[in-house]
Amino acid sequence: MAALLLAGCAAGPDPAKGQFEDRDPLQPCTEVTLAQGETVPAEAWDCLEAGATTGAELVVGVPTTEGETIRYYFRAGPEVEGVEIFIDRTAEKWGTGKWDRRLCTGESFDVIVAGCLATFVPVEA
Repeated sequence: MAALLLAGCAAGPDPAKGQFEDRDPLQPCTEVTLAQGETVPAEAWDCLEAGATTGAELVVGVPTTEGETIRYYFRAGPEVEGVEIFIDRTAEKWGTGKWDRRLCTGESFDVIVAGCLATFVPVEA
């Protein structure tokens, strides 16, 4: 019986990680690593917006309170309706330790950044 209980605790495949690994390559924007209290610079969002017609990917590292880094992969392009986000939480000791995938949509890029992306990473006001 103990073997059955332990089998339920085994970690299974991480579907978002597989989707990330299978993603189409896009033109990279700069990679931004933030310190505590810093925000993603407007130039980084400009790069992502400019690449929306051909495809672009912006990588942002955000520190947790404990000092670990969560990596966000923001992707925009002709195949994406809005901004697709892959979130790598594998370095997060006290969190899920898994990958996540989200989609932010809105009527304009500014609305997407202010209304959705700002819930994931600090954005300049």
